[in-house]
Formats: sequence, structure tokens, C-alpha cells
Amino acid sequence: MKQTETYLHPTADVQSSKIGDGTVIWQYCVVLPEAQIGKNCNINCHCFVENDVSIGDNVTVKSGVSLWDGVRIGNDVFIGPNVSFINDKFPRSKQYQNNVLQTVIEDGASIGAGAIIMGGITIGKSAMIGAGSLVTKSVPANCICYGSPAKVVRNNIMDNELVDLGKTGAKTIFDTRGNLSVIEGNRDVPFAIKRVFYIWNNKESYPRGGHAHREQFQSFVAVHGDCRLKLTDDKGTREVMLDAPNQYITVPPGFWVDIDNFSADCVLLVLTSDYYDEDDYIRDFDEYLSYVQS
Repeated sequence: MKQTETYLHPTADVQSSKIGDGTVIWQYCVVLPEAQIGKNCNINCHCFVENDVSIGDNVTVKSGVSLWDGVRIGNDVFIGPNVSFINDKFPRSKQYQNNVLQTVIEDGASIGAGAIIMGGITIGKSAMIGAGSLVTKSVPANCICYGSPAKVVRNNIMDNELVDLGKTGAKTIFDTRGNLSVIEGNRDVPFAIKRVFYIWNNKESYPRGGHAHREQFQSFVAVHGDCRLKLTDDKGTREVMLDAPNQYITVPPGFWVDIDNFSADCVLLVLTSDYYDEDDYIRDFDEYLSYVQS
């Protein structure tokens, strides 16, 4: 039966008045005065919530979790027992940083028991973090990530639908002298840009790509001319035309990428999340199908 009224266990020290309807806070929790907790949340026993923390609606926080200043949690998030959040990369006793690192957990994400989440990163929508993982980098939406250090192992495509691989408009300044478009790492694309290359003087009848990546992310932009990307996973194929210099598409690991239909003047720019590593490539399609179906 759904809880309709807020319930604070008598042993909980809840100093905040910003608690949503239907939220339950169990034994021996401490919630400081400025913390914000949304509706229908379940905060299990022995949790600590510091002041500069916001929690959305329908969030579950299991036992033994401390949410320190700078943590921002969206709606429908699951945080497993004993997950640790870090907001200071260089802590010293009695020495306090002026600006704590902000950590964002977006809607629908799940974090398994005992994971460690470093400060200053974002866990994307519906991402899933495996138990015991050490997460040191931002995790894009709809991805499964685990290990120490944690690595993205594949897309977590919900309800058997293709992940949304639509084009994104680059930030553009229009000027009478000419236009300027910007793509920034860890802001516009969900990774720090480690490598940039471009494909040009392509022949229309000779496709490029023909491989997948195990861990690497790529963003594609046709800075001149146009071409077609065919993006395949175990759910099907999506085709995307790149035909404007202020539009780009980010492809997570785990997709087979084919590129064709190059115009004679096409220059295709590719931004990647890591340096070249042949071991990260899957070049045989049968091997790829076994990989994504495992």
C-alpha cells in the first residue's frame, strides 16, 4: 500500500522542513536543516543527508548511505546500501574546501551496493552502476557501467527500444562575418575529448566505419558536405543523415557504425573519448553480434 503521509521514525534526527509528502525516513537517520527531499522517497536506516543536498521524487536510498554537500539526485533514482559519495578529492582534517564538487545523479539511474562515486561527475538518465564499482568519470544515459575503475560495458536500452540517437544542435553564434559553432567536452558531449580526426576526400561508393567500440564514445559532425551514419545494435538499425555543420551525434560504445553516402565535398569530424586503441575495436560483425547478445 502506498504511503500517503510523511513518516519520520522517532529515532531519526530530521532537522529539515523540506520533506515531500509520502516520504519515509527510518531509524537513526540524520537530515540537516537545508536538505531537500522530494515526495514518496524511502530513506532507509543509518543514512546521513548534509545541507547542500537535493533529492527528487520516488527515490530509494538504502541503509548506510551518506549524501554530502553537492549531491543532486533526480527522480526515480535507486541508491544501494553503503554507496559512498566523494565531494573533496584532496581531503585534510579541519581544512575545508570553499566550493564542494557537485555530483549529479539523473532521473531513473540505479547505483549498486558499495559503489564509490567520485565528486564532480554526472550519472546519466537510466544508467546502471554495478555493485562495488569505483566510478571516476561521468556515465552517459542508458549505459551499464561497472568495475574498478568503472567502465561502460554496453548500452542499457530499456523496453527493447533503440536508444535515442538523434542529432544535437551545437551552440552556435551567428554573425555577419561568419558563424561559430562550439562543442565542449564534458558539457556538450558526455566525455573529455581525447582525440580528434577527420575524414575527407571520400569516394561515395567506398563506405567507412564498419566496426564497433567496446568502451569508446564518438561524436560525429559533418563540418562540410553530408554523409549517412548507420548505427546498429542487437535491437536494430537507425540511419542518421549528417548534413549541417552545427549538428552532431554522439554514439556510445556498443554500436556498430557504418558510414556511407559521402558527398564529394564531405569533411566528417570525429571527437572521441580516448586515444586510439586497437583492442577497443570489434571489426568482425559476427563477433560483434555475439558481444552485444552476451
